[in-house]
Amino acid sequence: MRLFTFCLSFLFAAAVFAGTVRLANDTSYKLRATVRGADGTYLGEMVVNPHTTLEWVDYWGGVGNYNSSRTPYIVTWFCMDGGSYSVCDNVATGATVTANSCGGLRYCKPPKKQSEKPSPKGPPTEEYLQQQEEEDAGPPQGYMQ
Repeated sequence: MRLFTFCLSFLFAAAVFAGTVRLANDTSYKLRATVRGADGTYLGEMVVNPHTTLEWVDYWGGVGNYNSSRTPYIVTWFCMDGGSYSVCDNVATGATVTANSCGGLRYCKPPKKQSEKPSPKGPPTEEYLQQQEEEDAGPPQGYMQ
């Protein structure tokens, strides 16, 4: 009976980890992780917030017949501006992949801050209000930049 229970629990554990990869974003950046198969085929992607772990699952139900192996996986981490953060290849099924454990630049450009116009001290002047109206109006109709 114990052998049966052990075999059943082993099969359950194998099914749980079949085609899964835990994606751990151990950075202060919001990152996009893409997962590719061993043959380079695109399998999926997820956006992972800073200091968050998500699980990617390669299971759509049913039985598949693949011509080439999908494992080991290749996980590529991207910055939200599209730049590459890091790449991990040779990722086994059931593994946890952290963005900082992969090879690459491991850096994202800081987001550009919009320049704020200094507000005039005291009540707005007529010149300041006229300038604001012109800027809010945009380019003349029919004018292409």
